[in-house]
Amino acid sequence: MATLDIFSGSAFQLRSLTENINKIPPQFSYLLSQEGLFKESGCSNKVVMIEERENVLQLIPNSNRGTNGTAIPREKRKVRAFSIPHKQVNDEILADQVQGVRMFGSETEAETVASVVADRLQQAADSMQLTLEAMCVGAVKGEVLDADESVITNMFDEFEQKQHSEKWNISEVGNVKKRCNHLVRRTIQTLGGTPVREFHILCGDDIFDAIETSEELREANKWRNNSDFLVDSHAYRYFEYAGVRFVNYQGYVGDKQFIPAGEAYLLPIGVPGLFTINYAPADYTETVNTVGIKYYAKQERMPFDKGIWLECQTNPLVLCTRPAALCKITLA
Repeated sequence: MATLDIFSGSAFQLRSLTENINKIPPQFSYLLSQEGLFKESGCSNKVVMIEERENVLQLIPNSNRGTNGTAIPREKRKVRAFSIPHKQVNDEILADQVQGVRMFGSETEAETVASVVADRLQQAADSMQLTLEAMCVGAVKGEVLDADESVITNMFDEFEQKQHSEKWNISEVGNVKKRCNHLVRRTIQTLGGTPVREFHILCGDDIFDAIETSEELREANKWRNNSDFLVDSHAYRYFEYAGVRFVNYQGYVGDKQFIPAGEAYLLPIGVPGLFTINYAPADYTETVNTVGIKYYAKQERMPFDKGIWLECQTNPLVLCTRPAALCKITLA
């Protein structure tokens, strides 16, 4: 029978394991599945420098020929440094777990060990994908939190911008549409006229149900051919009204929801550079000064060949570069 010496083969080295974990199909996640929402890129350092340019646009008045025209102010620039978080998952595969076991219909024990490694990589990838989705939700809120709810990055403080929040009174018919129109106009103005492809509002359970069952939505639904606003999309139900998609966001771990039941958050989609993810390289000698990728995986033998330790990691910096365009919504 093959022994744990197979882990010396090329299929179990950093490059191969990393390639495998990056090929694993991710779990469906709402934010990471939105095309063009997050710009993902790699960097070669564990610190990212973000340059902020304050572009000033102005109307140009008439000026007399032969005289000086209107002077355009110089751009004000600020450079900020962000440390990239390190997320790591550790696991182990003991020799006894693969002893005397083979793949169904195969006599190659090495395939058995490879399948165990693949299962553990899948579990690690699922955990890191969920963690990354939670960090993306934090970017939509303007504040990325760690697992213990400590603050990793507060974008309002970092970029010196104020958080915008609104209380909606949905008992008055027509107010939901009015608030949507106001929110769209405000966002475009805050972004300096940058086009926005779509507007979504990620809703907690209570606020979603309240808006969806409000008198205004019931009246508007009477004019539609379909019998219900709601559209099922995987775990996320949504309806569209006043040019905005209201999504019942369902991200959670255990009983902790990423978006509390009574809160909702605006999500502008299709704005270049608004939401970004920068991946730093892993903390291995092989990856020094290389461009970071999404996931890494590596294994190491235990003493006396009792098994192997398996390590997977991701190093993402998730940001909203213009948090003033975000909005937190609650009900009055």
